[in-house]
Amino acid sequence: MSSQPGEMQLHDVTACAFVKDYVLSVRFDDGLERSIDFEPILSGPLFGPLRDPRLFRQVRVDADLGTLVWATGADIDPNVLHDWPRHVDAIIQRRRQRWAADDSPEEGHRQPDRVVYQVAETNPAPYEADRLSDEVD
Repeated sequence: MSSQPGEMQLHDVTACAFVKDYVLSVRFDDGLERSIDFEPILSGPLFGPLRDPRLFRQVRVDADLGTLVWATGADIDPNVLHDWPRHVDAIIQRRRQRWAADDSPEEGHRQPDRVVYQVAETNPAPYEADRLSDEVD
């Protein structure tokens, strides 16, 4: 992969292997291989469930995307993975700020239930349309 000075190189993940706990060895298309500890970023709705070791170990390389993906829908830009040491501190800080108040799974599940309940209560139109069609018959 050649590039001009100052031009950003794009990388793809070509393989990964489980090392221990939340650490993966990740190989890239330019031959670079690095161990990445994902534990500090496992928070929020997509990455939080990956604290379950069984889910975390279901990681796979998506050849079309060129990156790691999990069944939860979590994935990370392959260029961020390639340059992990340069990005990891900012990722950790952003996740801590965003999900600091949502450390427990119970809280994460209750909030959407309230939102769905409120939407259902304030939008009776679909239900009225169903009743009207029953009355016309």
